[in-house]
Amino acid sequence: MTPLIIPWAILCSLALTGIVVSLFAVYRSHSFHRRLDTFAVELQELRQEPVLAEPAAHPKAGLNLSKRSQALLMHRHGEGSEKIAAALEVSCQEVELLIKIHRIVMSTIV
Repeated sequence: MTPLIIPWAILCSLALTGIVVSLFAVYRSHSFHRRLDTFAVELQELRQEPVLAEPAAHPKAGLNLSKRSQALLMHRHGEGSEKIAAALEVSCQEVELLIKIHRIVMSTIV
């Protein structure tokens, strides 16, 4: 009789462990479904709210042909890129890029 107790005890403990794991999985899936339902309701509410579009800001004017000409003219007169950028109301990086490109183009022509 004692040799049968150990296998039965192992079998019962495995069955009990399986039941506990199953109950835990059911509990977790139930809480997951509640959370999922909450997200679905929130998503539905967000879809029903009107989207307030921000007014489109006018893009900042960059270096157009006139400003490019002015910038290159100021550069030829010895003005620095910071001063040129401030005078033409463009970024300093745009002016520096324009000057670099102008130098490259001029070096290929000459």
